[in-house]
Amino acid sequence: MEIKVQRHVSERPETTEGTGRRKSAAETDVCKFKSGACGTERHYRKKTLEPEEQRELVTYAIAEHEMSERQACRTVNLNRCTYRYQAKKTDDQEIVQKLQQLAKSQPRWGCRKMTDYLRNQGHRWNHKRIRRIYRGLALNLHRKPKKRLAARTALALGVPVQSN
Repeated sequence: MEIKVQRHVSERPETTEGTGRRKSAAETDVCKFKSGACGTERHYRKKTLEPEEQRELVTYAIAEHEMSERQACRTVNLNRCTYRYQAKKTDDQEIVQKLQQLAKSQPRWGCRKMTDYLRNQGHRWNHKRIRRIYRGLALNLHRKPKKRLAARTALALGVPVQSN
């Protein structure tokens, strides 16, 4: 038999604010500054490693500790696809030659005009790739500064004799 228990308001047990769960000690102390622990620099988190450094750690773990690739990647917190990724280096020599040839024949053309010209010639290179190579070759056109006028001497204005 179920009976509803009624309590007086003053008998209510004291609880923390809200009805949600309390935060654990691990959650409350995340990123908080602890005096003396990290010195005066106030570092909140450790510096994250670059993927290349993580790859080296995974390779070390596989070689020295005889871990599997999966275990080593999980230990270092690196995705296995990132571990196996090999960057594809593209050969930009043809673009370099064309840009240098255009810069020699048309020195006042900028990157945009050269890109349009190369597109009209039938080359389907990405404009961002052409711009990256253009900048790397230091072919940027220098903006001419404005010419300053010669300093003028101030003349006193004549006072009119009569109004118009």
